Amino acid sequence: MNEKTELVRGAEDDVDHLSRMYEAGMYWYVGAAVCHALLIPLFYFLDRPELAVFNIASTAVFIACTWLQKRSQTSTAFMLASIEICVHAILSTLLLGIETGFFFYILLLSGIAVLGPLKEMRLRIFSSAMFAGLTAVLCAYVLANGADDPLGFEWTAVFLIGNILLLVLFLAVILRSYDKAVTSAETALQKEHGRSEALLANILPSEVSARLKRGEEPIADSHAEVTVLFADIVGFTERSATMPPERLIDLLNTAFTRFDHLVERYDLEKIKTIGDAYMVVGGAPRARDDHARAVAGLALDMIQASEEISQITGEPFAVRIGINSGPVVAGVIGERKLAYDLWGDVVNTASRMESHGEPGRVQITSATRDLLNGAFSFEQRSGVEVKGKGLMTTYFLGAPA
Repeated sequence: MNEKTELVRGAEDDVDHLSRMYEAGMYWYVGAAVCHALLIPLFYFLDRPELAVFNIASTAVFIACTWLQKRSQTSTAFMLASIEICVHAILSTLLLGIETGFFFYILLLSGIAVLGPLKEMRLRIFSSAMFAGLTAVLCAYVLANGADDPLGFEWTAVFLIGNILLLVLFLAVILRSYDKAVTSAETALQKEHGRSEALLANILPSEVSARLKRGEEPIADSHAEVTVLFADIVGFTERSATMPPERLIDLLNTAFTRFDHLVERYDLEKIKTIGDAYMVVGGAPRARDDHARAVAGLALDMIQASEEISQITGEPFAVRIGINSGPVVAGVIGERKLAYDLWGDVVNTASRMESHGEPGRVQITSATRDLLNGAFSFEQRSGVEVKGKGLMTTYFLGAPA
């Protein structure tokens, strides 16, 4: 996949993994702090002061993890919590035996590590395997040597059942919050994807962007017959030297927005704007038989829209439009700033029709006139000297016949 395809698909690829773990971590750390705090008086009651003191330290650790999580230090909080759980589970298992189920918490870490905040999957898998291996070694050692200070059957059963229930509860809460975070992230991603799609639709024709997404490159097509339109605002260069920037941009935006709506109405394709020039094509990238008629109708509506803009703004505003028809090559160029464009003599001649035309009028070539087939009225111009083409017979487009 090259840079061009990545740009088209970019909104579909990246979700921040740390954001998915934020809420899950908050539930985990707060719940762990509460549980360890509740165990402090219980271990004093069972005459296990070393475990009671350790639970005091554990409560402080998970409070610190909550503080770190709130400050988006997710990885640091996870590492600190993992160290505490490992040390605490090892100590409790060595003192009270594997029957109490404290070693389950290392297994919990083994599962959470795969979903955890480490961004690289290989590090998550390595951490998971390490916790699983530690659990196996711990259980093997205690089975071989016995517990240092085991509890009676009743309290052993209480701790086993309590630890199992807590593990199930923690897993349910963590997985639920993780799923919620994933859903939220995916919803946000879909919104961003929608925005990217809308932006892409403003840059490339929908058919072309669809082909790029499928990995089709290069995009290069020959069209046997299209109609190309160039429009230019009369006297705009001179006016831009004296007009305030805000007013200049507002005027251009007003005009081009009106033109864009007209292009959409005629189902044509806007190619680009260059300064105050405006380029449209009919018949590409979607072939259509009435491309010349649609572009001619657009041109006359653009002239009318220009007159309306002049009346609204109180300033002289006119466009000069040129049209030509024939074969072109069309395609996408660029890697980072994509552009769909047209090439060929037809494009150059259409530009000459505009530059050699008159304000408020639409000049077309004989090729376009023949395609219109009497659908419009025409005013012939003979012997027009066109740069690069010599003498040509052209026509001013009139109202529909």
